[in-house]
Amino acid sequence: PSLVQWFATPAEITPENQIAKDEAVEAWRKLPGTIEVIQKETLAEVMEYYEAHKAQKQFSVLAVDYGAHLKVTLRRGESEHDAHKRDFEELQAFALREAVLTLTPLQANREGMKLAKAGEGEDEGVFVDCNAVEWYSAASQGMDLVLGCWYRDEFKKNDIMRVSCPKPPRSGIGFHKVDLRVDPITRRVREVMTRVL
Repeated sequence: PSLVQWFATPAEITPENQIAKDEAVEAWRKLPGTIEVIQKETLAEVMEYYEAHKAQKQFSVLAVDYGAHLKVTLRRGESEHDAHKRDFEELQAFALREAVLTLTPLQANREGMKLAKAGEGEDEGVFVDCNAVEWYSAASQGMDLVLGCWYRDEFKKNDIMRVSCPKPPRSGIGFHKVDLRVDPITRRVREVMTRVL
């Protein structure tokens, strides 16, 4: 259940939901270090927060929930697309400079979604290249690895997420696709599957 459901409609929370939440919280507590969730509107605000706290907190991972949804400031003659591309380039430079693993989901574009949905059998839900991604030029040029996640239709009904690799890492070790079993209560990945729908 979403955070809103936990607070707005607690009667809908089942004992299984509570057990799953408790297990997840316990697993997170066993992780070394800390996890900090902050809300910022621009990449500049994220970077300012990082700089102000990096010595004390020694961050090793930065996850930005949809970098393409951050607000951008347009420079003279710059399009919104160019401003987002600049953000992606800044994120890559940051990751390299600071040696911090940097993650951000990318939104698939309409054409990419259509092509992935049109795939049959082993190719259904597979994003074959970075043209399927919004802001694809920045993703292609500025990211070490791009993964595609397909969790729709029959896959979602069967609690399966298909992960594809439209851009393998620079090591060249990539994969076409892998299917993961998603726990229907916690929505956490539970196992790698070998069978196909």
